[in-house]
Amino acid sequence: MSTKSFRSQPLPAVSRPLSCATDFWVAQQQRQQPNLVWGRIQDNGCNFIVEGYKGSDTNQWVQIPCRTLLDAKLHLGDIMDKELFDFVVDLERYTMDK
Repeated sequence: MSTKSFRSQPLPAVSRPLSCATDFWVAQQQRQQPNLVWGRIQDNGCNFIVEGYKGSDTNQWVQIPCRTLLDAKLHLGDIMDKELFDFVVDLERYTMDK
């Protein structure tokens, strides 16, 4: 008599991402960082750039290049609305040109 395993189908070749565990780990690491960025993560095809205002009481505009999306999430404290982000980017570029 042959016994069947509890799985009738083989395991998938590509593992699923552990997004819940990753989000929990990122939140834990962010608690240790005092100056997180309020902005957005930009994907330029080869890496990610965190762009926005650094810290809660400063108006310093920063652009932080990151290798992976996980690294970028570590720097981003809060997500800025897309419309507001586009407005602020244009404003920052305008003030830098002067």
